[in-house]
Amino acid sequence: MASVNEITGDDSSNTLQGTSDADLIYGFDPNGSTASVSSIATIRVAAGLDQPVAAVAAPGDTDHLFIVERTGQIQALDLGTGTTSTFLDVSSTITTEGEGGLLGLAFDPGYPQNGFFYVNVTNAADDTEIRRYQVSSGNPLAAEAASRFDIIAVDQPAGLTNHKGGWLSFGPDGQLYVPLGGGGPDGHAQNPQSLLGKILMSAPEIGCSLIGGAGAAADKWYRFGLQAVASRGPTSWLAFPCRA
Repeated sequence: MASVNEITGDDSSNTLQGTSDADLIYGFDPNGSTASVSSIATIRVAAGLDQPVAAVAAPGDTDHLFIVERTGQIQALDLGTGTTSTFLDVSSTITTEGEGGLLGLAFDPGYPQNGFFYVNVTNAADDTEIRRYQVSSGNPLAAEAASRFDIIAVDQPAGLTNHKGGWLSFGPDGQLYVPLGGGGPDGHAQNPQSLLGKILMSAPEIGCSLIGGAGAAADKWYRFGLQAVASRGPTSWLAFPCRA
């Protein structure tokens, strides 16, 4: 296992900043007085959200948390004031039938420089779609809806609205990983010809799209899956560096 930087708190109120390398962050001192606890307290940091499914931090921004609402909006939460503002609204371009909707968000590792981020949605046809957007050049808390770039669309079984998966994230290798659910019926995860029930990987710097035909871009996407034993497909997962 590659070496990691261990960053620890001191059993009081801390703000801990990670690095660009592999970090293991403890919000307390694992060798201190709070290493063994008998209870955990929770603090509400936001209210009034509509079906939140994920909360993601943007690289370089320690003041905000970006909350994904299944109904189609991403809210920027100010961690200092607890107020929220709409970062992106795609509600008019998606469906929320069954387990669909706006399901995942991943910020590009180069976000402070390029402003790119990616979302996982079920589009108006109820098929999975991965899109790239870009933050506004004049407002770091607003995305440019017109910057939409469709990366890939994957057909979902007609008439079925469950097992969409939805998560996506960048691994420590800088690759974008997209786990897809099995689409409802058994069989897709075990079928090597189906993208459902697999984990897709792409190098985001290629800036290619598979919409309208694979072509040479197909060589830039790889699929992974436990096809012999998977029954439903991945839902949440741990990213790890790998190559096809």
